[in-house]
Order: sequence, then structure tokens, then C-alpha cells
Amino acid sequence: MANELYGRRIAFMAANEGMEQVEFTEPWQAVKDAGGTPELLAPEAGQAQAFNHLDKADTFPVDPGHQRR
Repeated sequence: MANELYGRRIAFMAANEGMEQVEFTEPWQAVKDAGGTPELLAPEAGQAQAFNHLDKADTFPVDPGHQRR
């Protein structure tokens, strides 16, 4: 499974605030482990705020070239 996605870009679409962290980070890592390049897309530039249930967790950078205009 190490190179199944080699050379492919995989988009993850998220709100800038409100995604569940584990539902983002585990698939993100799976894409990387399979050789793909994950990209985070969101409506606004900057950061996407993740949550652990109702508590704020980490923030993740949004790919700067893919914001909605």
C-alpha cells in the first residue's frame, strides 16, 4: 500500500472552523502513507481549526492556492 497513490494529489475539503481532528488527521496520514500528496481546501485562506468534540484542538494550514473566490 506504500505507493498506491504515488503522484496523485488528494483534496480534503473542510470548514475553516469545526472539523473533528481525528476524522481529518487519520485519513490525511493514510494518503501520505499510500504515497499521495494531501491538500487541505477551505472557503477562506489561513488556518482550519480542528476540534476534539467541543474543545478546540490543533489548527492546520489551508493550501493557499485553492480558496473559493
